[in-house]
Amino acid sequence: MRLPLIVFIPLFAASLVAADASRVYVYAQSGTHARSWLPIFCGGAAVAEIQQGTFFAADLPPGKYTVNTKFGIPAFVDLRAGGEAFVRLDWNIQSPGATAIATLHNVPAETARKEMANLVYIDRRRILSSSVSRTDPRGPIELRLKRRQDR
Repeated sequence: MRLPLIVFIPLFAASLVAADASRVYVYAQSGTHARSWLPIFCGGAAVAEIQQGTFFAADLPPGKYTVNTKFGIPAFVDLRAGGEAFVRLDWNIQSPGATAIATLHNVPAETARKEMANLVYIDRRRILSSSVSRTDPRGPIELRLKRRQDR
């Protein structure tokens, strides 16, 4: 009888991979024209779908990536080890009655965090790649009561 080959991977190997990973946040603000779910591609593969008021985070190895929709203007992201990048979905409308064109823009981290404060993480059914986090990576929201002295 032949026994199956069992390979043991040290626990620290998983942490080394995670330490080198970088994260890309892609989001669509609540006021955007993305009313239906729009697939987002990263490096040529569909990773998730977003619509207005939602976002997702993909953990990727360091490198250069193109973040785009099927049709529209892409954003180019250069990820460093352990770094973060933020990409916002906007729409370009040339004239009244014209078709809106999806455009993706790199956004500074400070601006993006403010814009993403009230957005909702996408539903698991909208995740198309294992690189996309299944839960909101921001963690629990810290609630704080506003006092009169805080004015």
